[in-house]
Amino acid sequence: LMFFGEFTKAWWWTLPLGAMLILLYRTHVWRILKHIPLFSLLEHKAKLDRSVEFLSVYEMLHKAGFVDADIVLEMIQATRGPRKGVYQRIYAHLAKSEDLSRALDEEDWDQTIRDGMSVLHEIDEIQQQHVITAMKETLHLQNVHVARQISRVLSRTGFVLMMFAAVSAVLGFYLPLAGAAGNVMHR
Repeated sequence: LMFFGEFTKAWWWTLPLGAMLILLYRTHVWRILKHIPLFSLLEHKAKLDRSVEFLSVYEMLHKAGFVDADIVLEMIQATRGPRKGVYQRIYAHLAKSEDLSRALDEEDWDQTIRDGMSVLHEIDEIQQQHVITAMKETLHLQNVHVARQISRVLSRTGFVLMMFAAVSAVLGFYLPLAGAAGNVMHR
């Protein structure tokens, strides 16, 4: 505790500087962080959420008669931020007359959606609906599983931090008292 107190007094300026650097280089930092256990779960959850969103919009617009390029164009117009970049990359692949399943990058999309989209145009309407329903159910189950894993990791982290706070409070309160009592005994 005393070390942390002295460290923050002497090196307080490193915290805002570090936060500023992380903010400036957040894309590079995220590429590194997404391989660490908790952050990999968050990245996987984001993939699943993006896949569920895409599949819902795809199903609705496909039934309305839109082709793949128009569906992706609608998604580009409806989204902002990093998701918009993901859809722009897909649209660039579709502009080169590539298949939608090949345009879905492994880094951005769940395997379920990539596999499902690879067979979707080879089957009839009824089978397409069955495949889309199966993909939705699979993505939902995966989403629940990943949410439970994130919850488990966060609850364990919270427990460890709570124990650390309790130990720090005990040491921070009782050690000075013990030191003062030792000084009184020696006089």
